Amino acid sequence: MSKRKEIDPEFRIWLIEECLAGRMRGREAARRAGVSSTAMRKWISLYKMDGPAAFASSNAKRTYSEEIKKKVVKDYLNGKGSLQKLCEKYHLRSPDLVNQWVKSYNGHKDSKKDSGGFFMTKRKSTIDERLAAVKEYTEAGKPYEQIARERGFSYRQVYEWVRKYRKFGIAGLEDRRGERKISQTPRSKEEELEKRIAELEHENHLLKLECELRKKVEELERGNR
Repeated sequence: MSKRKEIDPEFRIWLIEECLAGRMRGREAARRAGVSSTAMRKWISLYKMDGPAAFASSNAKRTYSEEIKKKVVKDYLNGKGSLQKLCEKYHLRSPDLVNQWVKSYNGHKDSKKDSGGFFMTKRKSTIDERLAAVKEYTEAGKPYEQIARERGFSYRQVYEWVRKYRKFGIAGLEDRRGERKISQTPRSKEEELEKRIAELEHENHLLKLECELRKKVEELERGNR
């Protein structure tokens, strides 16, 4: 395997400054450096954030405070900027960082302190809170992400509550640690009825979405006539 060619920092900075001054196109600069246009755009973004210091040789890994990570995630979830825009705003070196922090926030995977992730501990909840979150999804049609953000839970928590509610009804939202497994059948006729009601509510939600979609299609067809 051929070793990746190291590009002299001074040459890289010169190419970037030529592009910013309008004396050279990004494509030409990328060709001279032997990199893709995407890589060149990333260099320019880094230069705009940190100037020539962005390309100083250093083995030190940059760290970010918990406060910055949370601000970045909240801005992203609230639609206040694309990955690249947030990188420029908060001086982040890669959009991958934002993706990692968002995944950690939503509970998709465990984060580790040494990898730069931050912890969002699962907040304890009552059955009423769990049911209210589920209803916002099944009846109001809100996305998991929005419900999690507004109610202070993780994405994974809300997803699991909806899944269990659809399968077991309100019984699926009970905290039965130390008792029986949730995969077992409902314990009583009342729970069986709750389960059936949950299934019907889900079917009704799907029918409502189908009806709304049909209306939009009809509107588009009328507009094209």
